[in-house]
Amino acid sequence: MLRSAVAQHVGFKNIAGPEYPRALMGVVAHCRQALLDAGWHARRTKAIEEGSPAGARPPFDPSLEALAAILDGRTPVVFDADRADDIHRALNFAEEFKLRPIILGGRDAWKVKDRLKATNTPVFLRLAFTEPGEKEGELPQRIRDDRDRQRREDTACAGELQKAGVRFAFASHG
Repeated sequence: MLRSAVAQHVGFKNIAGPEYPRALMGVVAHCRQALLDAGWHARRTKAIEEGSPAGARPPFDPSLEALAAILDGRTPVVFDADRADDIHRALNFAEEFKLRPIILGGRDAWKVKDRLKATNTPVFLRLAFTEPGEKEGELPQRIRDDRDRQRREDTACAGELQKAGVRFAFASHG
């Protein structure tokens, strides 16, 4: 292990079940509020440490303390995003809070390659491997064709990112 805390991970995913938030808009709002709370907590703690007489120290909150590292730029944020809309949403969110984004998945990253290059955002392209014990030749033709198409698209995406000068790597994830 070269470094223990490499990045924080964010996935704007709907949560199955009755828990809040269930809609994408609620998920993003919840994430925004968490970062706003972490920013307030960090500013308040710093003011107290610098001797400001304005009130009591806020209670220790490890979750808000962990988010402080992404707000001050010490730790990058990995956004799980495959579709172009998801990548734009992640980049907008990162821009709002001045985060250092990394895209994980990036299936449609080639569609937003100019913005990725302009923001110097690296991409981890997710690779899909066959399941252990699964023999590709024994799968139905429809599934083999779909996998072949996806592999061609993944290769084309990497090629487009390379041409645009976007930093990328491959990751086996999931």
